[in-house]
Amino acid sequence: MPPSLKGRILLATSYTSKATKGTLSFVIYSVNRALDDLTQPSDEQRSGQHRMISEAVSHLKKFQLDNINEEGQDVGEETEAHNVFCGAIVIGNLPLVKSLLGSMLLDSVNRINPYFGIHLSIAAAWGYLYIARYLLICGANPARVVNIPIRRWVPDPALKDLDLPVGKYIYLDPIGSALQAAALAGHDDIVRLLVPYSQSPATWEEYYLAFQASARGGHLTIINILLHAVGKIIHELGWQHYQMLWQAVRHNQEAMVQMLLDHGIDVNMVPYSGPHALNIAAAQGHEQMVRLLLDRGSHVHLSEGLGLSPIKHAAANRHQKIVEILLQLGANLDDAVISSASSGQAHLLKYLLLHKNVDLHKPLDKATVGVQALHLALTNRCLATSSILLDAGVLDNYSNLVDQLEVLPAEIGIGNSAGDIFGADGKIHIEHV
Repeated sequence: MPPSLKGRILLATSYTSKATKGTLSFVIYSVNRALDDLTQPSDEQRSGQHRMISEAVSHLKKFQLDNINEEGQDVGEETEAHNVFCGAIVIGNLPLVKSLLGSMLLDSVNRINPYFGIHLSIAAAWGYLYIARYLLICGANPARVVNIPIRRWVPDPALKDLDLPVGKYIYLDPIGSALQAAALAGHDDIVRLLVPYSQSPATWEEYYLAFQASARGGHLTIINILLHAVGKIIHELGWQHYQMLWQAVRHNQEAMVQMLLDHGIDVNMVPYSGPHALNIAAAQGHEQMVRLLLDRGSHVHLSEGLGLSPIKHAAANRHQKIVEILLQLGANLDDAVISSASSGQAHLLKYLLLHKNVDLHKPLDKATVGVQALHLALTNRCLATSSILLDAGVLDNYSNLVDQLEVLPAEIGIGNSAGDIFGADGKIHIEHV
């Protein structure tokens, strides 16, 4: 769920009796109540501030909140005061930030708040240059990070797979370093402010994470700022530029993808694990991105390590238009049928059977296309697509074939032979699925 939507739901809950201690709704309620008292906003200002506070904490997952509660960080006046200070940063009230910081412990400028994150990263994520500058004057450490152990990661130019955050949504996220937060949100003025504080080799890994964040957000200007800061060009980033490409494709940043490909990045590069560029776009349903990648030389049949091709990804996620595009370029129709059936995409399966020349009885891997599709549909408990295949006659004349069919490898978990699910009488043994 996007944090903006989740935040609105949490905000509504914060006005009810469900806003009890230990919940995000209570944090939102208590911070908003304190800020209302301190700032005396108009009705319109109050509504805006409340929305901002709710969105600022909505990036937390349930398990993170449970961990906070187990550690007892949600109780006490000191924690509540710290929450209010973070809230003052979120709403961009510099006089209040100065006032509250003056009443707190001297080292609190670098303290991590369990709900809001790091002070400097909050300001960077929300784009408050004046607050970021003030916090730096007060001793904020730009290298302070939360939730990402980048200090223990040494970038390896030959490394082809990195465990980097690739969330579904682009939002104001204070996780990581302040540089990464500013890069993700697209605040180039704050990136320029922070660059001089991150010049030693020990902090270069922060730049690599910032590159990924910039690509994810589609911020071309920030990419250039970071390249200038590290004294490199795109190709000198090693495998990082592929990570940038995959991030940009994942988040549908067409201009960023065009720029990276213009620099000669191989659009067909396949990572050691996970999807390549066209597979990512096909899975996400980014139709224009798929067209862009194909125009730039993506191979329609290119599979990733698990044997998943673009049309399998598109069909499994019911992206009919992309399936059409790929079929027009010669993608495998059988893959689309099997993938849509095995993932329960009944609407797409019906469309393919009705409008495409599907041969369900064509031999395939010691079975037929239809039997392969039915086996996987049943294995995945996709009863709707299983019924569609049965209605289409997948088992016509099946009793003549059952003895010689071997339709699934043992590792899938239902045996080697068709008889494990289909008896000699041609009936389906559902209890074996």
